[in-house]
Amino acid sequence: MLIITVKGKPIGTIGFHKISLNDRNATLGIGIGEKSYWGKGRNGSDNSVFAFNERAIACYKKCGFKEEGRLKEQRFRNGKYHDEVRMAVFADKWRQPKI
Repeated sequence: MLIITVKGKPIGTIGFHKISLNDRNATLGIGIGEKSYWGKGRNGSDNSVFAFNERAIACYKKCGFKEEGRLKEQRFRNGKYHDEVRMAVFADKWRQPKI
């Protein structure tokens, strides 16, 4: 896990979880805890996110993630159910082509 900093001030964390070398995949988790930095274009990117977290979805898309599917009504929050959005990025699509 790494600590995300801006001008030396810690604002969040990012790290890989559930790493499988055999399957060549992992879950990427990010959290910006410092609310004053929310919605300011800070890059970071979890392989699943709840549909109500529009900032996270936009961030993942900006980093090259694509929506792979949805698990319907996985979280009950504020009186209603929300989908869990599964997102992924693959090495062959993410890496820059070698020239």
